[in-house]
Amino acid sequence: MNIRDNVKRCCDLRGITQKELAAKLGVTDISLNATLKEGRDPRVSTVKKIADALEVDIAELLSDRPQQTAEPEVVHVPYIRCPHCGKEIDVFVKPREEQQA
Repeated sequence: MNIRDNVKRCCDLRGITQKELAAKLGVTDISLNATLKEGRDPRVSTVKKIADALEVDIAELLSDRPQQTAEPEVVHVPYIRCPHCGKEIDVFVKPREEQQA
């Protein structure tokens, strides 16, 4: 795994797109994409900003293997926007309980 894959996985887990991540970082999605391009080594300060925006440890983004963390009981989706007023709404989602065979 590389940093690009780790960022994508973390975005997927949080239910945000890389474009939304770029907006949180105050950069364009094109700039973020270029930073994460295969074969490039972004600055540690940049990786730290991305980790902070994703609310993960920087090691999670730099690791060759995803960290084995327990599934949270409640997943916090940072926010969604109201389609009418544009206000941010916090959302908490409880995962489905696995069905027993």
